[in-house]
Amino acid sequence: MTTNAIVAAGSTVEYDGVTLGEIQSINGPGATTTMIRVHSCDSTNNKADKLAGAIDEGQVSIKYVFHGTAGNVYGFLRNHQKASSLKTLKVTYSDGSYEQGSALVVNPTRPSFGDSENTVVETNCTFEWSGDVQFFDTAGSSISVSASASASSSASSSVSSSASASGA
Repeated sequence: MTTNAIVAAGSTVEYDGVTLGEIQSINGPGATTTMIRVHSCDSTNNKADKLAGAIDEGQVSIKYVFHGTAGNVYGFLRNHQKASSLKTLKVTYSDGSYEQGSALVVNPTRPSFGDSENTVVETNCTFEWSGDVQFFDTAGSSISVSASASASSSASSSVSSSASASGA
């Protein structure tokens, strides 16, 4: 399937290898970490501790425009929604950096025409990220932090806190 994506400002959205259009706005909560409350019956201070659980990349809603017929992009996304297809979502920003990962189509909205000649189609779609979302800088290098680097950093900071608490 081909579309006539408008790429005036340079930020685009692509799903399953198809450029859907130029991004007008994008929003979503970003990744959230589930917090697990833990408490030991042996605790002398009666305080709950917290552990980090799974990271949920959440949803992203993207408003975009393109030239063409209203049905081609909407039908493409509806078919993926109905099939519960987990495909690659790629958001490319105007500076050339991008983020990508696997996503499901949650809510493609019916398109409307954004100009008086009925040639610019405007619509939006909500996607649900699944698994890891990677961010890449303008040179194409991944800028995600590895879990092992985060874990060793957390472990060393908790060792320092324990040492300072004990007066060492």
